[in-house]
Amino acid sequence: MSEKNLRTLIPMLGLGAYALVMFVASGFFLSNYQELMLACGRYSASDCSANDAIVVSSISLKIGTVVFFLMGSFAWAIASYLAVRFVKLRAFLPLP
Repeated sequence: MSEKNLRTLIPMLGLGAYALVMFVASGFFLSNYQELMLACGRYSASDCSANDAIVVSSISLKIGTVVFFLMGSFAWAIASYLAVRFVKLRAFLPLP
């Protein structure tokens, strides 16, 4: 494998792994948000909206879900671009 292919392959794999970690973190935030909303659903809506800690927690969990999902999506898009570029580079290699 040539050095140029290796310089494309390593960042592609690293970004793909990073994207998967970001998606897992986003799922963690989403599951915690859903758990908070289920716990809040057991009580009245006015009790949950009156408690500042619940409001702040729900907002931070929503923001965390969106931010980590967007970071994962952006990293996945870059990794996909590098994968397409890697395939194009391999198509033009001379045969051994």
